[in-house]
Amino acid sequence: MDGEWTEVRWKKNTNKAQVNKELTNYYVAGFPDGTRKEELRTPFARFGKVVDIYFGLKKDFHKKNFAFVRYINIEDAKKLEDKLQGIKCRNKTLEINISKHQRKVVQ
Repeated sequence: MDGEWTEVRWKKNTNKAQVNKELTNYYVAGFPDGTRKEELRTPFARFGKVVDIYFGLKKDFHKKNFAFVRYINIEDAKKLEDKLQGIKCRNKTLEINISKHQRKVVQ
């Protein structure tokens, strides 16, 4: 190898892309002040594996509390969205939609 160049190819990090494809976020609004993560996790976990719940720091445009519920390995996001309709928290029916922007994975 004296004086010769060796081509080095770096392994591409496809891990983040694969993780993002497996995660589906749902926007959830309308729960009462003081709601804890477990109060949301329990009803949502009946429909799949919940890996994260993120509460918004402020209220949304309509002055409602909101959160993002993140599932892993959802086959049909729209079908699950339909099934989630009607979930209640402290006797309040929640507004649930597929998140328009999927939250980035921080590693």
